[in-house]
Parts: sequence; C-alpha cells; structure tokens
Amino acid sequence: GRPFFMLGMRSFSWRASDPNGDSLVYALEYRGEEESGWKSMETELSESSYTWDTTTVPDGLYVARVTTSDGPSNPEGQALHGSRSSQPFVVDNTPPRVFDLQSASEAVGIRVTGRVNDATSLIRQIEYSIDGGRWRTVLPADTLADAGSESIDFVTETLPDGEHSIVVRATDAAYNSGAGQTLVIVR
Repeated sequence: GRPFFMLGMRSFSWRASDPNGDSLVYALEYRGEEESGWKSMETELSESSYTWDTTTVPDGLYVARVTTSDGPSNPEGQALHGSRSSQPFVVDNTPPRVFDLQSASEAVGIRVTGRVNDATSLIRQIEYSIDGGRWRTVLPADTLADAGSESIDFVTETLPDGEHSIVVRATDAAYNSGAGQTLVIVR
C-alpha cells in the first residue's frame, strides 16, 4: 500500500531474501536510546512491514531491530537468523504547550503575546483564530519557527466592541497540536 501518516503510529518496512528460496519470518523489537535491552513489538511476522502504536511508549529517541529467520522451511535448530537495526528515530506524541497568553487592545488591532514550548520536537506552525473563525498563520516573535520553544508577539486586525476569544494553536514537527486561549474586551 501507499505510505500514510497517522498520529501515534510508526510504520516499518524492510526487505529480506533467502538464497535458496526458504520461507522467512520476522521478529520486530525496539529499545529506547538510553536502554540496553530490546523489547518485543511482534514475533512470527510473515509480512515485511509493521505499524507500531507509539502511544504505548513515552516520547523520546528509539531504535527498532528486525530479525529474519528461515525457520519455517528448516528443521528445528537448523534455521538461520539475521538482524538489522534502524537509525534512531523520534517518538513524539505530546502536543506543544501554549502558555502565558496575554492580549491587549491597541489602535491598530489586538496585540497577543505568549510562549509555545515542545519538549521533543521543533515548533512547525503557529496559528490563531478569533471567536471560532478561520485559522490564520503567524510567525514566532523572531520570525523563524526553528526551535522547540518560541515567543509569540503579533497584532490581529481591529475588532468590534465587546468580548473576543483569541485561540492560539501550535503544531510541532510530529504534527501534534496544542492550544491556548486569551480573552480581550474591546471598548
């Protein structure tokens, strides 16, 4: 099938062959960057792909290992095995935090300030919505979304008198989104 993206899932695929055409089975394991022991994801796989539910582990850096065996075509004890490990990859299922949001009415609109932080990934996008309206993209205060922590400082359009809700949404590199809200009264 075609690759696709789904939050909380990580897909693995590999190629293996046996010179004399034996049937192959696979075992898939993982370990955290700081861990020494491998933990089983799946054993006796007949397909050369697997999708792992990463919500079963904490955010962090991981390595996967596939072990191939020609056991189904050979007598017990005579099967050959081979293993290969992946490059380290990030598991990030936690949304960024949007905090310290403040808003103040100015002559040209509403100034919104605050902070966005993600412990595992870089901030990919910051957007805001006024009173449940469409999302509008804004840049971090330094005009470059290139860190796990960013300051927010932008001015919206002018708003009619009354109370308004401004929601700020941040999305990290793993496409997790978190939001915060500030209320402003325009007079």
